[in-house]
This record gives sequence, structure tokens and C-alpha cells, in this order.
Amino acid sequence: MKVEIVDAVADGAFQAMKSMDFDEHDRIAAATAERLPPVDALVLGQFSLARAAARIATAGGGRRVLTTPDAAVSKLRALVELR
Repeated sequence: MKVEIVDAVADGAFQAMKSMDFDEHDRIAAATAERLPPVDALVLGQFSLARAAARIATAGGGRRVLTTPDAAVSKLRALVELR
């Protein structure tokens, strides 16, 4: 299986978050996802982007959205179950 990674940066989203303009943060993140070419999944590699996951999924055409908090919880669950 060949995997192709397409990267994107939601320029201005972090600054909007720091200014506590959460709607603008989410709007920028969703607009960035909307500009991506067709992909199987969107991986949000920054914890702060997780808050916009639903909006990003909608803007991304309903593609699967993976967030770092969800991935961290899944990993912790797996580790706990091994004990």
C-alpha cells in the first residue's frame, strides 16, 4: 500500500486561539481543510485543533478526522488493558 501525505498549515489559527477568538480559530482550520485535495483522512497534529474537529470534518467533505487527544486516549486505553 502506498501512503501519500499532504501537509497543510492553518495560518493564523494559533494566533486566533491565543486571542481567545475560538470561532475564528475553527473557521481558519476548517477553511484550510476545505482547500486540501481529496484524501482518506485528516490528521490534526496539534492538540488545539481538536476543538475544531467536527467543523473540519464538515468542511473536509465528511472525511475521517483524527485528533491527537483521541489518539492519546486510545493509546492509554490499550496500555491499561495490557496490565
